[in-house]
Amino acid sequence: MKRLFIILLCLSINGFCIESDKNGSIEGVVLDKATKQPLYAANVIIPEILSGAATDSFGKFSINNISSGVYQLKASMIGYEMQIKTQVIVTTNQVTKIVFELNPVSIEMGSVEITTGFFETNPEKTISTKKLTTEEIKSSPGSAEDIFRIIHSMPGVTTGSLANSNLIVRGGSPDENLALLDNIEIYSPLHFGRLDASMGTISIVNPDLLESVEFSSGGFPAEFGGKLSSLFELKMKEGNTSSFNTDVNLNMAGFGIYADGPLTSKSSIAFSARRGIFDLITKMMGREVMPTFWDAAGKITYNIGKSNKISLLGFFYKDDVERDKYDPDAHNKVGREYEHVKFDVYGSAFGLNWNYLFSNNGYSLTTASITSNGWKTFGGTNALPNSNGEDLIEQEISIKNEILYKLSNFIEIKGGLFLKSINSDHFVWSEIDTTETGHIFNADTINYYPPIAYKSGGFLQATLHPFERLILTSGLRYEYLDLTKEDAFSPRISASYRLTDKIILNAAYAKLSQDPAAYQIQLDEQNKNLRSTK
Repeated sequence: MKRLFIILLCLSINGFCIESDKNGSIEGVVLDKATKQPLYAANVIIPEILSGAATDSFGKFSINNISSGVYQLKASMIGYEMQIKTQVIVTTNQVTKIVFELNPVSIEMGSVEITTGFFETNPEKTISTKKLTTEEIKSSPGSAEDIFRIIHSMPGVTTGSLANSNLIVRGGSPDENLALLDNIEIYSPLHFGRLDASMGTISIVNPDLLESVEFSSGGFPAEFGGKLSSLFELKMKEGNTSSFNTDVNLNMAGFGIYADGPLTSKSSIAFSARRGIFDLITKMMGREVMPTFWDAAGKITYNIGKSNKISLLGFFYKDDVERDKYDPDAHNKVGREYEHVKFDVYGSAFGLNWNYLFSNNGYSLTTASITSNGWKTFGGTNALPNSNGEDLIEQEISIKNEILYKLSNFIEIKGGLFLKSINSDHFVWSEIDTTETGHIFNADTINYYPPIAYKSGGFLQATLHPFERLILTSGLRYEYLDLTKEDAFSPRISASYRLTDKIILNAAYAKLSQDPAAYQIQLDEQNKNLRSTK
């Protein structure tokens, strides 16, 4: 009966959200991909219905009175490559927000006719880069609308098991993957994960809230560092400025709501919240373990004229797993098996991005953020449930700035600096215990509260267009961690050669390094002698 109720609920939600007798609209902005400048008089059209609009001086466009459906959207402008957005969904009485970032054509391409656009390219990221939109994430079969499960199908990428979504890229550990949410580094982007384990099942961010996801499995430029294997960039949507949108969704990931719309004439908000239903499913199946998760994320954007934009964003998530019944079949006679087991995983991040267009050829992006993650686990009897446990907390405060300047149609220079503080506390306790084989575990308590560590550094890179078919990017990154008194230089170089209008050859070289994580240094002062992995 409960299963029938869930099925009917799903059908009722879908039926409520889909109507075809009214119209929606598309609004958005067209930008120069390199300098982030708004493009005036760019053309945006919907080929299926021969409808479109031109952008204003702020790069904005709006196409109204569109029947509900799925469309292609094309943006073009003289001096830029055409870009095509596929699977643009228009919904009844709602505004669909779209952002185009067009690649400039710095020189005449000769016989090469630039008509591509289905697959966006970034000259700084030449190797194994995949960009996904919200619609692609939702429509991917078998992904349960989870970003990480889609990436599993990419070359060089796998996972530890079908039960988790953590990525193993080119044989590296899951903690070697760098995840950024609107330029803010996050510790663990997965529910039911922890800082030092290859766990995790589903993304902590609702795909409804994402504008795009870009994944690079190697060869990423010098502005990104601290990790060895891959780069995961999640970009959150900005709320539309016309009217409020709301959406309710129920799938295997959980029950979620999404809303976006204007706050004032110059600001907007986008917000999402979800509650997992794994505990309901396991309870219906008679399982003893009850996993529950919650997450919420939001973004407020404020435009200060044409040259300044500020966005405030944040997210929070919490996972709970509890078992109150002892399973003798799962008992490990060497280790300990507890009657009561419970763990909580939680994390949050809050940040501010300030994007300043200081000239027609350059911009500055400043990001300030505070992120934290924690893991608490308890084991014992139902009478004494907290007799054994672990409490691990990490917090990071960061500020960074990057500046790009386009010296000419042939040279772009990008550089930046960063400073972050890292605070980590670790507390482990256990009671005396004896196993069935007679092995005795002594009672033990370990506290580790190290001083705050600081990490600083910067990067400088140049992108060159020496002739019409070749793009070169070279850079150098420097990092210093005072906790281990170690510094690292990381050179990068990449090349992209357009062999024909449909074939591009790419290559890249990078020397990468990754500092020991705080949880690896904790619990023993000698661990400060650990060196970075290279």
